Amino acid sequence: RIFLNYMAFQHRQRNATLPTQHRLPKFSSNALVTFFSRKMSSVVVGNERLLWILFATACVLSNLSLYQRLNSLPRPPSVFHGARGPHPEGSCWCGSADKYCLCTPSLAVDIILAVDGPDPDDIYLVRRVDTGSLATTGGFVEVGESAETAAVREIHEETGVAVAEKDLKLVGFYSDPRRDLRRHSASVAYSVTIPADAHLRAGDDARGIVHASLKDTIEKDSILMFADHKIILKDYARIVGVDVAQHI
Repeated sequence: RIFLNYMAFQHRQRNATLPTQHRLPKFSSNALVTFFSRKMSSVVVGNERLLWILFATACVLSNLSLYQRLNSLPRPPSVFHGARGPHPEGSCWCGSADKYCLCTPSLAVDIILAVDGPDPDDIYLVRRVDTGSLATTGGFVEVGESAETAAVREIHEETGVAVAEKDLKLVGFYSDPRRDLRRHSASVAYSVTIPADAHLRAGDDARGIVHASLKDTIEKDSILMFADHKIILKDYARIVGVDVAQHI
């Protein structure tokens, strides 16, 4: 509009210097705006698809440029303290630039090894190297693992038996902060059936394999178990239909 106003002004100035018989017809800047607007409208309608393509291309290039600038910004270095580290508070992610740390419970798995057969009371337990107490097979989930993958790995490390993830059956999830005195942990508990003729050998954190009675292990106070593993066994007994004393 500013350009058209200037053109109208120049037209009037030029007309003032000419004899009357040679002057050009008068017109206003509004007339010029109307004339050019109509011309541009016809051009836009005829090239609407092209204009939309150009507009979309400009948007994509603009966003790509913004993404590249943001992606090139320096990121604060960080240090991960895994679940097997000596940190009693759990697993921590710490940014060394802003000094902010987020600590969460360590994730563990516990697996009840049921002996294949008609009696659900028949199970395998391991005897721990560190405390000497009985325990279910299990350990901490490593970074990059699913709970199922960790369970399969721990069974193989502690007993030498290979099982498939699809054979694992969920027993429960245990997250009482007091369940493990070493550190704050939460555990996913599974059960899996082991062939009766399987050859088990102790390894890793297990110093021995114990063929045990599910009912006796739960009910006898003389049988000491690690952490909250008696609670896990009691829940499993309820699932498979083994009656245990209600006061346990």
